[in-house]
Order: sequence, then structure tokens, then C-alpha cells
Amino acid sequence: MEMTSLSNVIRSTKNVSIAREIGIKPLYQRTRVRETRQELAKEEAEFEQIQEKAEAKAAQLIEEAQAQATAIEKKMESKQAELEQQWEKARLKAEQEGYDAGFTAGESQAKAIYESTIAEAKQVLEEAQAAAALKVDKEQPLLIELACAIAEKVIGVSIAEDPYLQNLVRAALAEVRDHAFVKLYVPPHWYKRLVACVDELQGAIPACEDFQLIPDGQLQDDHCFIVTNAGRMDASLPTQIEQLKKQLHEAARCGSFAKAH
Repeated sequence: MEMTSLSNVIRSTKNVSIAREIGIKPLYQRTRVRETRQELAKEEAEFEQIQEKAEAKAAQLIEEAQAQATAIEKKMESKQAELEQQWEKARLKAEQEGYDAGFTAGESQAKAIYESTIAEAKQVLEEAQAAAALKVDKEQPLLIELACAIAEKVIGVSIAEDPYLQNLVRAALAEVRDHAFVKLYVPPHWYKRLVACVDELQGAIPACEDFQLIPDGQLQDDHCFIVTNAGRMDASLPTQIEQLKKQLHEAARCGSFAKAH
């Protein structure tokens, strides 16, 4: 009788443990989903703030450029009106004097005034253009930083979807497409999403004879690296954004140099 009761107690304890395990797992999953949604909402809010700053800065530059153009246009109109008045005065003076020499002198004077005014107007326009170009050059580093920050946020949110993650990885693999030995190390959660398309990824490296996709638990969410027979290459998202930023700064510097010469 006592042995039967002990068996019932053991069986009852096991049932309680199983029920507790089944009850805890859905709760953990719901909590993880809620945390992921909160993280995505935070990233979207940060992205919107960066985008608003970029749009505000662009609007400010456009407004300033329009104001400069309006000021130049008004000054040109004023000079043109002044030129027409001086031309008319010279013509009337020559007619009143009534002799050819006087008329010729008046005409020459009006022509000289016209040429001087046109030259001054051109100088004003060139100075305004130079000032506008200098302002744009001065603002370029900030605009590049904002553009890269927006790009990083957009890509960071986009790689939450499998097609964007695959495209990002294929672009990185294309940099080592001529190597025969390629190992791609990715975070574990990337590995779960990429392992099913290993053949497609290998299509980006046609010369590769030995391609391996390897999960690395020490890598951060947006980091990965590639090992080839030639060495190791950092293919992480922050590294790619930094390279893009350097290329944009270099292009801007070369563009400014070319304009100056």
C-alpha cells in the first residue's frame, strides 16, 4: 500500500515538472518577441530622427541658395536699369549738342558705361557662385556623415529580412570571387537564415572550390568576416559603411581640388 502511494507521488511530480516546462517556454518566446519588437521600434525612431535632420539640413541649403540667387537677380536687374538710364542720358546729350563729334563722344561714353556695368555684373555673379561652391564644400562632410548614418540604419533594419541579408553577404563574397578557398564566419542567427541558400551564395564566387559557412558565437549581430587563401577580410556592416564614407570623402576632396584648378 505504501509503495503504491510513493509511485503516485513520483508520477505526480513528473507531471507537474512537464507542465511547468511547457508553460514557461511560450512565456519566454512571447517575451523575446516583445523585446525584438521594442528594439525594432527604437531603431526605426532613431532612423527617423537622422532622416529628419538630413532633410532639414538639405532644406536649409536649398533655401540659402535660392535666397542668394534672388539677391543676384535683383542686383542684375538694378544694374541693367541703371545702364539703360545712363545710355539714354548719353544719347540725349549727344542729340542736344547737335554735331557728329559730340554724338560720337556720347555714344563712346555710353558704350564704355555699358561694358563696365556688364563686367561688374559678371564679377558679382562669379563671386556669388564661388561663395555658394565654398559653402557646399564646407557642408559636404556633414552631409556625407548624415547620408552614411541613414544608409547604416536602412541596411540595419533591412537585413532583418532574408533577401536583404543574402544580398549583403553576396556583395561581400563578390570581393573574394577569384579565390579558391573561402570561409564565411557569421553570427549564429545569421547562420540559421543563410544555411539554406549556401549554393546561391557560392554562385557569387565561381572560382571557389571550397566554400564553408561557419557560425561564430563571438560575433556581434551585424559583424562577419571572410577567410581566404590570401588572408582575412572584415565584411561587417559597420566596416562596409566606413569604407563607403571614406570613398565619399575622397570623391568630395578630389572634386573640390578639380574645381579649384
